[in-house]
Amino acid sequence: MRDATVNKTEKSALSQTGFGYLHCDSVSFEFRVTLDKFDLEDFKKPFSPRFKEPLAPGLSFFAMFSTLDPKVSDYHVHLDWHLSKNRADVTLSYYKGPIPADKDEKEPYAETAMQWLGKFFKTDKATAHVHAAFEYPAEKWRFMIPLPIKIPVASEAEVEIDGMSMNLPKHPLGINQAWIVSREKESRVLFYGDRPVNFDKFDIGREIEGLAKFAVGFVREASNETDKQ
Repeated sequence: MRDATVNKTEKSALSQTGFGYLHCDSVSFEFRVTLDKFDLEDFKKPFSPRFKEPLAPGLSFFAMFSTLDPKVSDYHVHLDWHLSKNRADVTLSYYKGPIPADKDEKEPYAETAMQWLGKFFKTDKATAHVHAAFEYPAEKWRFMIPLPIKIPVASEAEVEIDGMSMNLPKHPLGINQAWIVSREKESRVLFYGDRPVNFDKFDIGREIEGLAKFAVGFVREASNETDKQ
């Protein structure tokens, strides 16, 4: 674990968790937990030396969990938490690209971040608000819905619509909303939803695989014939 300001990623030789070959850019899990169900005293111990003022409602804190094995794990994790009077908001965000741990670093590491966080909850499961972002190279991938499109609006000659929001039917992974956004170099698929997380059984690779199977339904791989038209 280190300060979140240290953020130099490295390319991973292997990509077994899906951030690379499944085009996942990030996945975050936001938990809101009342303090009677969360062990705040033990949770704050690794961070206490960094507090510049006594811990009190209204304070926020940020840290980064480095990658223990960057040859296998192609990601690092950011921890964000905010304390209110009776509640803690804690977010673990998994980002593409490993940041190798220094030799003198200690746990928690990126690979075990969720299991580490789960130790402070007084239940083995908790509901998380999930954000996921997938980025497909625009030269190779197109949206199933044609974007961007230009339409006339009011007195303007044309405006360009480069994105679309969709409310989704109930999905097994808890995703209930999607955004698709067209950029010059990438086609982005963004997911939002709520789902239970089992801390001990959590596997970020499986999470990404499940989300990626859904995300790829919004895009298609561009064929040579399509590119020539």
